[in-house]
Amino acid sequence: MRSLGLFAAMGLGCSPLPDGTSTIPSTTAPSTSLPTGTATGLVTESFVQAAPKFDLLFVIDDSCSMGDDQAELGLALPIFLDAIVGTTLDYHLGVITMDLDIASAPGSRGELVEIGGERWVSPATVDPYGLLGQMAAVGTSGSGREQGLGATWLALDDKADTANIGFLRDDSALQLVYLTDERDGTPRSLITPAAFSDWIDQLGATRPSLSVTAIVDAGGVEYIDVANQVGGTVHDIYTVDYTLAMDLLGLEANSLPRRFCLAAAPDPASVGVTVTEPDGTLVVLGAADVAVDGVCVALPAYAPPEGSTVEVSYLPL
Repeated sequence: MRSLGLFAAMGLGCSPLPDGTSTIPSTTAPSTSLPTGTATGLVTESFVQAAPKFDLLFVIDDSCSMGDDQAELGLALPIFLDAIVGTTLDYHLGVITMDLDIASAPGSRGELVEIGGERWVSPATVDPYGLLGQMAAVGTSGSGREQGLGATWLALDDKADTANIGFLRDDSALQLVYLTDERDGTPRSLITPAAFSDWIDQLGATRPSLSVTAIVDAGGVEYIDVANQVGGTVHDIYTVDYTLAMDLLGLEANSLPRRFCLAAAPDPASVGVTVTEPDGTLVVLGAADVAVDGVCVALPAYAPPEGSTVEVSYLPL
């Protein structure tokens, strides 16, 4: 047994787990009911560490100045796809533009680019390289008013259950990639930067992760702020190495979940985590080794291997 912190020393990790733990099928979906606890109120929830499940949305500027950057992104996309195609990852890859003005433009007004009846790339896609390349080639005839924040909100909220139904899944990690050489021009009547910030927090509240990659001009403060808010990555569009940016994106997509969302908010001081790895190794973590955010518990220094059983014991608030 390996101990990564104070859990065993606190005594919680040495006691038998409570009877009646609930098992849920993924690392992200919460239990359908509060798990059975002990007479002292300690509850245990069980998760099976599966391969990462993520939905990735490219938000691309289609104005007249973006030809070279779109071409460079297109050349680098296979680097990203090499990291995920043929693996056990469960992914949706979609593309929209920052254009909210020209309804006839592909990917405009928050609606996913559609090629041959397909609106996103998934493990079932016959030619993922060709399809994503076509989707990302949105052209340069779009509006000169870049509105990436508004387009994102429309795509993942306003039109999530209509034009884009099925793309964003409740239990998936979410990755956003912004590509633009201008600042955001979303009308405040649609959504303000502050409201967008609040919405992003809510969107990521019960997901295994939410990340943002911003390939932007230094003046694109709205996109930089969103990336910084979630601990994302910012690249200067004028000096970016697209190969490196897509390689990093692939590595992030392959990262196993470290965040597990519970049926109730836990008392942070009471949290203990026991992981049984596929080879039988037992890893025990205590309150000092985890971070609590609302109803979710994160493991900053350790990602349980695929196939592990993760048991989180806690006292509900």
